[in-house]
Amino acid sequence: MGFNVNNLPDFKDQSGEIIAKGLLGAISPSLFNTHVGIKSVKTINVADMSITPVDKACGWNSAGDTTYTQIDLAVDKKQIQESYCIADIEDKYLQMYLKPGQDDSLQEGDSFWAQIVEQKAKQIGKFVEGKIYTSTSAAGDAFEGLLFLTNSANTPAINTAATAVVPSKSTIMGIVDDLVSSLPGDAQVREDLVVIMSAGSFSAYKQAYRELNGAWNTNEGNFSAGLVLTHPGFPNVKVTMTTAAVGERVMLFSAEYVHFGTDLLSDIDNTEVFFSRDNSEYRLKGAFSYGVNISFADYHASNDR
Repeated sequence: MGFNVNNLPDFKDQSGEIIAKGLLGAISPSLFNTHVGIKSVKTINVADMSITPVDKACGWNSAGDTTYTQIDLAVDKKQIQESYCIADIEDKYLQMYLKPGQDDSLQEGDSFWAQIVEQKAKQIGKFVEGKIYTSTSAAGDAFEGLLFLTNSANTPAINTAATAVVPSKSTIMGIVDDLVSSLPGDAQVREDLVVIMSAGSFSAYKQAYRELNGAWNTNEGNFSAGLVLTHPGFPNVKVTMTTAAVGERVMLFSAEYVHFGTDLLSDIDNTEVFFSRDNSEYRLKGAFSYGVNISFADYHASNDR
């Protein structure tokens, strides 16, 4: 794979900047509990503690437990490798970037490749974002994604609500309300609750949010584009979207208990381009890893669609 210039006419003066497609990269990993340094599988130790108060009396009446369990956080490891032959663009408008002579290098190499590298990194981010939700071991992935884990058929302890309601402008606020209400009381007051839905559902949510508030509050959330909103009446519940193909699923997570795993966080953004003089071509490479799992399933909820 390399330069695809089949749709370009042969060279004529077409001076100007190259406009690349903008992509929203990985959103969800920044919201979750991140574990780094995972080469294959990391075992996470989980402690569930309880007390059993009894009437005061002499003697010793032992009651209450501390239960230790473990979950595995497995990662998939992927790479991209691409080759770019300068001869492929000599007859196209991209020749304006070439140096005089036949040394097969670029006149503005740094700026030319910077755009490619930036966009490839965003595409990697989008790929990882999707796999966090859609991975399944049945499809050969190393872990079960969040769509699988928030389905009560696979994780019975997941709280479910509004199973028969399709997300829309008129229903989405109620779905989020129901998801929060489905949590145990001690989970409802946590400060790390985040609701994640598709881009389409989030668009409906923003419309309902605007109508409920009478005006769009540009100071809400962060990412400057209103990508994270605070759910009305629930200052501890943040609502956002994912670019993953999650359909009508709306998920509520206690973010501390969603575990995102990788080897090195910067791997997702670390795409390299180098010139291979032996092959007279530029080569682009990147390698990255990703995985997800949850603990304390009863601290999460889903509309289970």
